[in-house]
Amino acid sequence: DRSFESGDVTSSSPVLYVDISDDQGVNYTGIGLGRDIIMTLDGDYSNSVVMNDYFAINTNSYKEGSIVYQLEGIPSGKHTLSLKAWDLHNNSSEEIIEFFVDEDSDLALSGVMNYPNPFNNTTNFIFKHNKSNAELDVEIRIFDINGRWVTTLQRHIRAVGFSITPIEWDGHNSNGSRVEAGVYMYQIIVTDETGKTSMQRQKLLKTN
Repeated sequence: DRSFESGDVTSSSPVLYVDISDDQGVNYTGIGLGRDIIMTLDGDYSNSVVMNDYFAINTNSYKEGSIVYQLEGIPSGKHTLSLKAWDLHNNSSEEIIEFFVDEDSDLALSGVMNYPNPFNNTTNFIFKHNKSNAELDVEIRIFDINGRWVTTLQRHIRAVGFSITPIEWDGHNSNGSRVEAGVYMYQIIVTDETGKTSMQRQKLLKTN
């Protein structure tokens, strides 16, 4: 996700996020010989990928846009990825990052949240993780502000990329009664196919 820093660990199927901006505008149509947006993995220029069709221009400005591109089947180890782009005045710029593919890396969660928050009737729990397309066991334990257990949600899910389908809570406790308005705590505990576990805590607010 966008919290990635060069040198971080990924799975063998990471998602590439690119933001491009230029005061002269971004050449994403390939006008001019060799003026394509080009992505190259591990310096293999003979298999570079033209990214023009993946570039989404900002609807409010021709000067910026973004690319989201799914990579697949990258072997374990250290890799470099470069991306070169051009402005409309034939000036180019290139950025290079490094990443390590490690399918045996520890399970990591990010972006843990629920929406809406505050909520009235229902809320949805979401998070991102570093195990692309994995099967995950998800347990969400909800407590009141005094630490008393309210209910537990359990799901076995197949992740899509590095995201999950939102998990809904209807605001009822383990007895089927609607909980009162107030602040609640929750733990999200996720276990992957190899038994690795990761846990994070957050707060939510129930309103009348």
